[in-house]
Amino acid sequence: MKERDLQFVQDQIKYTFRNISLLNQAFTRITNDNVNTSIHNDMLEFYGDKILGFILAKKFCSENSRLSLKGNFLSEMTAGMLSAEYVKYSRNDYLAERIEKLGFRSVYLRNLHHNHNFKSVNTKAEGDLFEAILGAVAVDSNWDCKVLDKVIERMIIENLSEDCSKEALTEFARENN
Repeated sequence: MKERDLQFVQDQIKYTFRNISLLNQAFTRITNDNVNTSIHNDMLEFYGDKILGFILAKKFCSENSRLSLKGNFLSEMTAGMLSAEYVKYSRNDYLAERIEKLGFRSVYLRNLHHNHNFKSVNTKAEGDLFEAILGAVAVDSNWDCKVLDKVIERMIIENLSEDCSKEALTEFARENN
């Protein structure tokens, strides 16, 4: 990737990589040419997916749950409502929308063109890119949860505050159960 693209991505997520190769790898799709090497985003995407689930669960818990005076765990939402909310924010179409809003789609397309990888870009590929970026940050930061919280805050959770009211959650869960 070009230096300006690498810097743009870092500026957008408000994280500076110590090992910039990880960010470059996050933007490298697996192809027939590189399937037998580790220079693609497949494993970074795997770890990013798990990180996303953990951070979303942590956020939902902190906003909707508490311990009672007797020490019992209480939640204002059912497991079904939380599952519906998790699905909403981890679906590839939502992650692809975030890739577009962050301005990463054009960076991704330039990188594909530069590497002569003309596979079509679709919602799944962009969802994988989102997760691969999270995976790259995790590896680069040595799995620093404070860093991961901040990056996810920038990449996804800023939108949760806008459309994550209890009324909206209840309505979404009702429509999707």
